[in-house]
Amino acid sequence: MAKMNDGDLVTLARREVDDALGYDSDVLASKRENALLYYQGAVAAPVVANRSTIVSHDVADTVHSLLAQVNPIFQTSMLVFEPTSEEDEGASQMESDAVKWQLENSDGFKLLSQSAHDALLIGNGWLKITVEDTVDVITEQYGELSPEQLQVVMQPTAENQEVEPAETKDGYSIKRSTTTQELKVECIAPEAMLFSQNSGQFSFKDLRMVGERKLFTKSDLLAMGIKQDDVDSIPDSSHDYWPGQRARDGIYTNDDESAKQDAEKLKECFDIQLRVDMNGNGTSELWNIIFGGQVLISKEPSKCIPYATGSPVPMPHRVQGQGMYELMHQVQDGKTQVLRNYMDNLELMNSTRVGALEGAVNMKDLTSGRLNGVVRMKRPDALFPFPVTDAGPQAIVGLNYLDTVRSQRGGASVDQNDADRQLMMSSATAAAGAMENAERMAGFYARNLVNTLLKNTYQLIHKKLRYEYTGTIGAKLRGKWQEVKPSEWQERTHMEVTSGMTTSERTNKIMGLNQVINELKSAMMAGGEGVITDKSKLYSAYADYIRAAELGQPEEYLIDPRSDESKQAQKAAAKSAEYAQGQMDRMAQMQQEIENQKLQLDRYKVDKALEFKYYDANLDAEVSEAKLVTDSVVKLKTVNKGGDT
Repeated sequence: MAKMNDGDLVTLARREVDDALGYDSDVLASKRENALLYYQGAVAAPVVANRSTIVSHDVADTVHSLLAQVNPIFQTSMLVFEPTSEEDEGASQMESDAVKWQLENSDGFKLLSQSAHDALLIGNGWLKITVEDTVDVITEQYGELSPEQLQVVMQPTAENQEVEPAETKDGYSIKRSTTTQELKVECIAPEAMLFSQNSGQFSFKDLRMVGERKLFTKSDLLAMGIKQDDVDSIPDSSHDYWPGQRARDGIYTNDDESAKQDAEKLKECFDIQLRVDMNGNGTSELWNIIFGGQVLISKEPSKCIPYATGSPVPMPHRVQGQGMYELMHQVQDGKTQVLRNYMDNLELMNSTRVGALEGAVNMKDLTSGRLNGVVRMKRPDALFPFPVTDAGPQAIVGLNYLDTVRSQRGGASVDQNDADRQLMMSSATAAAGAMENAERMAGFYARNLVNTLLKNTYQLIHKKLRYEYTGTIGAKLRGKWQEVKPSEWQERTHMEVTSGMTTSERTNKIMGLNQVINELKSAMMAGGEGVITDKSKLYSAYADYIRAAELGQPEEYLIDPRSDESKQAQKAAAKSAEYAQGQMDRMAQMQQEIENQKLQLDRYKVDKALEFKYYDANLDAEVSEAKLVTDSVVKLKTVNKGGDT
């Protein structure tokens, strides 16, 4: 097979668009149109002359009520790329933080909310992720320069900068072209999206074609290098094949939407991702093709499809899911009919028809419509009312039944105010159970959107940054600014998804986490640190508590004990504790020495006391002995004296 030329490529692309789902009032395009019309209350039962035209808005009410619960769940969901090994844990967490940071800085969560709005209504929300290059050109003028000086001024002053010198009559001109890259997130209207009908293939990676209707002004196309004749041959923008666009415009559609200047006229083009055998070797490759009419605007190989989609009610084995239109349009039709009959009945009850005896009643008085006006009659029985049945009670029963159906299909969030009043009359346990049941469907839709739309968006951002972002990006990771280079990331396909919670689920989790934190602290104080828990586990419990309570990021309050900052603080604390322990040991040693000295002093005192008592006893004995000797001598002398006499 020969290589495909540009003409054949445009013909193939045109055929794929014509056969795609969502084009030219097919089933999907009609569904999108009806969903938008029901959302605006523009589709209802046939209007009968002089009858009520009231329309119920159950589709819109359900979508708005679910959005109030889905958006907080989106904001508090956590998505982390799974590491491939223990050594990869830090890198996977860093890449997850970087992807989230890029999404936040690209207004991603606001666009996710818009996409979720589309998904809840129509069945699928669509986001487009691209990396855009912006070139800033600055020209610097210099006088005469030596070769060495020229070499110096030609050095790039920024990353991704090209420098081009040129000689002038006064010296040199230096042109600096700096390329900056930026992640761009777009919410694409579902009615503009097209995709092929691949039998047996149900994911983007398998679809033959995915793309969007895209409008360019004539000025834009000329700036892209398209010739004037080719630009003129591209069809003007028209809603003829796009009923969904007409429905979205609604009452704001103008009869004449064409630009007043020829340069600003919109041309209808298509930006598609198409698998095509470009080289004729039997192997299809993914190409990004932009064309309008039979004009090829651009073509380039594509590494991945830049679209992410998700649904609140994903349909197995199908790209297109279900939204609230499919679940609620019959309820809206039923309530509209009941409401109209009810309003007509009220009108009849307030202005009952009467019969009048011809010739006996002044017809001008009877038909004047004057409130409490006098009606002149010739006979008292000239007027008689026609009976009207009060359909109010039956209408209320019917409306309540349809509201119950709506709540069962779409979640009771629409009736939450009434539920709150009812729950105030019940016990705390019964109230908690009723609230949990009321939020179950809303949580189901929200988790489906998180596991489809949000998860696909994270994976696509990671892929686009890895494939197309050539420089480094600054991101706030775990509360600190860091520079990361996405081109060095490894491919990641698996993610750990932790969806946000409904109000009742959040309350239950906060209570459980509070108990867990208290138990962990008690275990650590009882000597269980390093045995059944540690500081990192306690940190995780505190972090989950902060997230569950929607108090912000844990980094605003806590320091991760696994971080370098905490490790340094732990080392310093260990040294401080060691020094304090040493001081305590020295104090204890000094105290022991003092006690020893006290014991020695007491022993010395006892010894001295004993020694004194011993000396005193000896002295007493010696005195007594001396006294005895003296007495004996005196007595002896006395005896001797007597003998002499």
